[in-house]
Amino acid sequence: MPRSHEIVDWNSAGSDEASRPRPLKVLAPVNFDDDSHRSRLTAIELATQWGADVTFLHVSPRTPLVVPERTGLDAIGLLHSVLRTPAGPAASHEDQELQLRRLEGSAIRQMKRMIPDAWSGKLQASFAWRSGEVAAEIAAYALEQEIDVIVLGASDRPRPWRLSRGVTLRVIQTAPCRVLVAYPSGQASVERRSVEAAAS
Repeated sequence: MPRSHEIVDWNSAGSDEASRPRPLKVLAPVNFDDDSHRSRLTAIELATQWGADVTFLHVSPRTPLVVPERTGLDAIGLLHSVLRTPAGPAASHEDQELQLRRLEGSAIRQMKRMIPDAWSGKLQASFAWRSGEVAAEIAAYALEQEIDVIVLGASDRPRPWRLSRGVTLRVIQTAPCRVLVAYPSGQASVERRSVEAAAS
């Protein structure tokens, strides 16, 4: 069941340091598009307003990892080699691990570059990377890390039939916590595990 989180004003007089709950933990999955730009900014706002800890998570869809051909002047293989993307025959276990570490490093560097300079040093942020089915990995990470709120961006307010196979709906249905969906209009809604609530 979704967990609620009590927001407390620690600027009020008489607050007791020992009685304070842990900071709100916010998860912002990003895939480097406009929707994740909205989720990133919304997560930053939550973090700065409420002193929350925010984690930016990128999930790479799992695909068979392979290595470029080592012989010949295969232009496509060379291109894939330069771009560090899969090409060529099946990779060994060591090559797969190397490619996964490269993907992880590249994703984390890109996420760090997405944080506005104005928030550098002011934001309690961490960065994570996973490989697999996107919605399942987001929900699993939220459960493992005891996340309070997942922030997702959306291009518009969808209808149930458009949500049927979307990542957003799958996260709403499987997340162990609240899911906050940020829309282009600047509005946001806390979604629950149902199509009706997701489309309301």
